Amino acid sequence: MIKKSLFIILFLFSYTFAAADKLEYEKATYTGETFYGDPHGRGTMNYNDGETYSGQWKFGLEHGRGKVEYKNGDVYAGQWKEGRQNGKGVYTYAGGAIYTGMFLDGLFEGEGVLEYADGRKFVGTFKDDYKYEGKMTLDDGTIVEGIYPKEGKTDGKYNITYTDGSTDVWTFENGEFVE
Repeated sequence: MIKKSLFIILFLFSYTFAAADKLEYEKATYTGETFYGDPHGRGTMNYNDGETYSGQWKFGLEHGRGKVEYKNGDVYAGQWKEGRQNGKGVYTYAGGAIYTGMFLDGLFEGEGVLEYADGRKFVGTFKDDYKYEGKMTLDDGTIVEGIYPKEGKTDGKYNITYTDGSTDVWTFENGEFVE
C-alpha cells in the first residue's frame, strides 16, 4: 500500500512539471511541453534563421517522430534519436529529389530509395550518405546495377540492361572506362 501511494504521489509530482511552455533562447523560440525547463514531449522550435523543428523531444533533444524544415527549403520527416535523424525517414530536397529510407546519425544508411528530380531512381543500400550497392534506373529506362564505391566515382563493374532488353557489362578503373 505504501509503495502504491508513493508511486501515485511521484507520478503526480513529475506530471506537474510537464506543461505547455514558451522558452526563449538566444537563437530560437520553443513552444510546447517541457520538463524542468527543457523541451520534453511535443513541441516546436522556431530558429531565428528560419529553420523549424516540430515533433517529439526528450530532455532538450529531438527524439521520436518529428519534422524539420531547413532554411534552404529541404524538409526531413521521420524518426529522431538524441538530436539526430535515426531510423526511417523521408528527406525532400528543395530541388525536387526525394530520399526515402533509413538514417543513422543524420546520414543515409541502410536500405533506401533516392528519386532524382530528373527522373533517375536508385534503389538499394546506402553507406555513410552515399549510394553503395543497388539498381539505378535512368530517365530513359536503362538499368545500371552494381556497387557504387563513392558518389562521383565510377570504379567497379556494372551490369547494364537497356530498354530493348539487351545487356552489357561496363568496367571502370580509376574513373576510366575499361573495354
